[in-house]
Amino acid sequence: MSRAPLADTPRAPIAAIESVPSSDAPRTTPRVATTKPRALVETRRPLPLVVSPPMGTPVPPLIASVPPASIAPRTDVAKLRVEVIVYSDQRPLRWAYISGRRYVEGDAIGDGARVEEIQSNSIILVEDGRRITLRP
Repeated sequence: MSRAPLADTPRAPIAAIESVPSSDAPRTTPRVATTKPRALVETRRPLPLVVSPPMGTPVPPLIASVPPASIAPRTDVAKLRVEVIVYSDQRPLRWAYISGRRYVEGDAIGDGARVEEIQSNSIILVEDGRRITLRP
């Protein structure tokens, strides 16, 4: 038993069905009407306007270039002189004289170095992620 493909079968439009009410009977049969299918509305964002530079003009890079980090430290550690170290088992009591100034742990020296730790025989500085040991 073979069936004809649906595309070859003619289709009749669905007609509106309306009952005709009689004068003495209330209307009970519903109305069925055909509706035309609505067109699908596709919303798209407008594309940005791209303007190309004239021929021969160099195009700037899309990513801004970052200047390389300087290799030289910001604080001249070679000029720092450790004069006095006062060490204690209690951290708040530790301090040191470096190049004529008194420092405790956490103090900043110069443009970026920081006193990380005061030990009994040395001072540990941190600058740009590098640890530097100063000795008297």
